[in-house]
Amino acid sequence: MNMEPATGKRPRTTVRSRGRRTSIADRISDLPDVILGEIISLLSIKDAARTQALASRWRHLWRTASLNLDFRGLPANHNGVLLDIILAAHEGLVHRLCLPARYLSDQAAAMEAWIQSPALDKLQELDFYLLGLPNTCVDLQSPPASIFRFSSTLRVATISMCSLLDYPVETLRFPQLRKFALVAVNISEDSLCHVINTCCPALECLLLRTNFNVHGVRINSPTLKSVGIHASVAELTIENAPSLERLLCLKMHMKMRVSVVSAPRLETLGYISHHEWGSKIMYGSTVIEGLCVDSLTTMVRTVKILAIHMNSNLDMTIVLGYYKGFQAQVDFVTFFVLNARSLESIQLVVDSRNYSREFVSGQREKLQIEKRASRGPNNKLVVQIVQCLLNVYIGKH
Repeated sequence: MNMEPATGKRPRTTVRSRGRRTSIADRISDLPDVILGEIISLLSIKDAARTQALASRWRHLWRTASLNLDFRGLPANHNGVLLDIILAAHEGLVHRLCLPARYLSDQAAAMEAWIQSPALDKLQELDFYLLGLPNTCVDLQSPPASIFRFSSTLRVATISMCSLLDYPVETLRFPQLRKFALVAVNISEDSLCHVINTCCPALECLLLRTNFNVHGVRINSPTLKSVGIHASVAELTIENAPSLERLLCLKMHMKMRVSVVSAPRLETLGYISHHEWGSKIMYGSTVIEGLCVDSLTTMVRTVKILAIHMNSNLDMTIVLGYYKGFQAQVDFVTFFVLNARSLESIQLVVDSRNYSREFVSGQREKLQIEKRASRGPNNKLVVQIVQCLLNVYIGKH
């Protein structure tokens, strides 16, 4: 594509300043065609088409620009017809395609024709979006095999409201896929683990939401940086994820167990909630059950953000075992001291070998307890540093 600015006379805008008329050159139109085409490709389909009205030079750019083709940007009564016309007449390619997930079953023939269009040969983003989540997987159909013809070029994909069978999944490979979401999909555990750990060697972001027939998920990925899960999964195990930075269980169902074996770069973990009775997050020797943390000795080495979900009106107590006064532990507790307005008490359990009056005095100063008290009677907080000997509390200060 030509990188040089197009020659010829540029449109100019005339403005009035202090009684004088001043002509200003159209600098945007001076940009090379390749940059203007990139600008058009970032716009919605409606706004991209409107660029033809800017100046005569923009007309040929629209005809050949890579399109962001989102079904939601087309008039509701004629979106299917317009999509046919655009795919047939447009001279350029489509880099992003967003279609309603229900069309995988309701409009299977039309979907097949759209997907086979040459305009989609180098598709980079595919999104089958949902307007509402189904309650069961009974009516979910297998998608047409043609939706996987973009596997070599896709970088972002959302697959929703369908049933993925084992055989076609086992043959898939997405060498460039960076972001992948499975929403309300019926898929087996083996197939899901194959998708995550084998067929997406460049995968960085993964979202699992309301998927069916999956009891446990095991992740072994050298590239994954972010995992979000909102599904009825009983066990999630991060066996080996050297690049993982964020692990967010957006909805922990009852008795869900999350185990992190190896994730040396993990910085964000959660969320934990008092609502999810019986659910556990295990990170090395650290076990978090509900809002009870047995120990932070392993987790605080890397985790900087611990996401917590709770009722803002809840009167609560935090109990932190095996407290040694490390700076990471001090920072963690100080955050609650200064910011948790509904918090009534904090209890820090200290091993008898580390316990002394000097230790208690120094920790109370480091935790800025007096700063919290200075804010007034409505910010009253009781901080207890207790001595533990053979798991029996024998002192309070």
